Amino acid sequence: AEIDVAALRRYRRRPGMDNLLARQRFELYAESYRQFHFYPANTLLDTKAERSHFVQTQRQTIERLIKEGVI
Repeated sequence: AEIDVAALRRYRRRPGMDNLLARQRFELYAESYRQFHFYPANTLLDTKAERSHFVQTQRQTIERLIKEGVI
């Protein structure tokens, strides 16, 4: 699918309820995102991208989030 970036920018410059980007208060979530670690960064620096890597990393992430009481 093609994305018309110019049309997207025009749309985002219009006020209204549909303009979700302009209505968001991302700063409210900044501290929360800073405090919590979810999916680990840079897991593919020394590893080839294979499906098993993503499955294993996700399982480890889920286990850690369970232990931390997040989920």
